[in-house]
Amino acid sequence: MLSHSPTSQRWSAPAHGRIQALAEHNERIFASGALGAGVSLLISGHELVAPANGVIEPMLSGLYWKLIHSDGSQVILAFCSPLHFKLQDDLGIYPKFGKAIEVFAGDVIADIQLPKLKRSIGHQQIACMWPDRATGELHWQRHSVRANETPFVTLIEPHTTD
Repeated sequence: MLSHSPTSQRWSAPAHGRIQALAEHNERIFASGALGAGVSLLISGHELVAPANGVIEPMLSGLYWKLIHSDGSQVILAFCSPLHFKLQDDLGIYPKFGKAIEVFAGDVIADIQLPKLKRSIGHQQIACMWPDRATGELHWQRHSVRANETPFVTLIEPHTTD
């Protein structure tokens, strides 16, 4: 039986803010973990940046973003549940593009007007969720971060045996 050491992958912070447990997100669907393990980020900056190299796609007027990392893993960045907004509303999120594009960690993907965002959806949190990961595979600490700061979250691959 061979035992392999765990490997890890570091993701950068998608915005300035304070990392919190996903359970602290205002949107129950995210806080429940139903869409994947993750963290919540209480945003204090005005830009959303790519947290890793890969292909990113804005969805639902920039309220959801899906980034597929170059190794195939993916993260979903989400501001609020689609039940709480109308697509024609100006929510204060301004994507830099409207289709899937290749990005590098730190590339600005949207501008954010925090007062307008908070008025529109009632908070200024973004959920960062890894749908193919278990809670125990994410390593993070509660602290303040700057956009593109590493490590924001480290994904730990579990031990495997052959």
